[in-house]
Amino acid sequence: MNQSEAKDMNDKHDAPAPQDIREKTLALAFEIVRRTALQKTFSDLCLFLVNDLRAFIEFDRCFIIMHIGGSSRVVAMNHQPSIEKKSESYSRMNDLGAGIKSLGKGLLLSCDGDDCDFGLHGIADDIKTAVKSYTEFSKCRYFLSLPLVDSDQPVAHIVCEFFADKAPHRLPVVAFIEAAPLLAPILLEKWLIEQKPGLVKLLDPVEPSRKRFEASDRRLWIAGAIALTLIIWLLFLFPIDYTVGGETLIVPWERNFAFCKIEGLIDKVLVKEGAHVKQGEVLAVLDPKEIKFKIAKTEREIEIMARQIERLTREADKTPSKLGERKIAELERQKKIEELKFLRWQSQFLTIKAPTGGIIMTKDVDSLAGKKISAGEPFCEIAAHGELAAEVLVPDNKAAIVRQGQTVNVYLNNNPLTSYKLVVNEVAPSAEIMPRQGNVCRVKAKFPLAPESAMVGMTGIGKIHVEQTNLWSIIVEAAALRWNQLSLYL
Repeated sequence: MNQSEAKDMNDKHDAPAPQDIREKTLALAFEIVRRTALQKTFSDLCLFLVNDLRAFIEFDRCFIIMHIGGSSRVVAMNHQPSIEKKSESYSRMNDLGAGIKSLGKGLLLSCDGDDCDFGLHGIADDIKTAVKSYTEFSKCRYFLSLPLVDSDQPVAHIVCEFFADKAPHRLPVVAFIEAAPLLAPILLEKWLIEQKPGLVKLLDPVEPSRKRFEASDRRLWIAGAIALTLIIWLLFLFPIDYTVGGETLIVPWERNFAFCKIEGLIDKVLVKEGAHVKQGEVLAVLDPKEIKFKIAKTEREIEIMARQIERLTREADKTPSKLGERKIAELERQKKIEELKFLRWQSQFLTIKAPTGGIIMTKDVDSLAGKKISAGEPFCEIAAHGELAAEVLVPDNKAAIVRQGQTVNVYLNNNPLTSYKLVVNEVAPSAEIMPRQGNVCRVKAKFPLAPESAMVGMTGIGKIHVEQTNLWSIIVEAAALRWNQLSLYL
């Protein structure tokens, strides 16, 4: 409806003078505009229009339909801080918004279901259909639609519904219509700022320097808080897999030695370094001359003693004292017999045999022929087939936290991109000094299936995963170690 039509409304009271009505209408319109302009954000403005506006117009329900930034949609509704978008009312209101999008003037109708008095407003049929469809659904008695127009195009519609039979008062309706041209730019400005917050500087380019500094300080405080939170998280909360390790050497899982059981000269060596031998295979033969000489000598002595005993027996018939000598001779002969048994038992160890199957690891073992070897002295080392282990040299200051069952990743120098995941089997009970390494502790991990390229003596790097910790603990431990070392010189 236009201004002249609003003024013709009958509020069933005695009308004041036209000049007084005009002044009151303008005063009320300015108050609406003033309170609208005081709203800081688009959301505050919408809540004011659909709720606090009731202080001027006593509507029963009010909602705002926006037509920019997409399809026509309801953006605010009285008594609803958040709109229930799955309700039928919301769907009906959106349909109404699409129907009245082109309605560029105020419209106040008296409705009874789908029967609305459009009078001589000159409303298009599609708009009438949309309004009738909605009022039939809402059952409102009076229907007020106020367009907020910018550049001859409605940017929004404020719709008020009245369910009582009493018609809306004329004065606030007219004041609302008078204020509409100023409400549209205010609503549009707040909406644009909400969509593009950076426009605030363009709309207020002479922002005081103090405000700029305050905003900058707030940003610095926020950035500092975020950085501090990130640092605390990295130092204390971010889990780190703590690893220790050092240089690694491929060694046999079991170090087997072939021992010489009797003293003698090595006569023949039947194997070479790297040869594959079976358990019980003869590796070397001792010179038998010495043991054979001892056996022959002992046998000859036993034979002489036997003849001496016979002679003493014959003489004992004439000289009884010879019986004592015979007994002594018999004891000596028995002693030599036992020595002979021992020498014959030793003769079976003239060959050195492999205690287990494997590979000969002793360097230049074939050059030991002619060497005199003592009983119990190792002849050569034998590594079992495929049974290899990685021996990690862990610094002694970190060896205390290494335990059996921990995971160790081994990177061999011949294939540094491949990691072999093993499990710690043995930890040496004591540390030892190694060249270039200092004090280290040997940690041994067996290969479940040794790679074909792995050979005894190969080197690499071993990393043992001992525990999960945080960065702060690692820094404190390293600093304490350096301080203890430095304190020796202070």
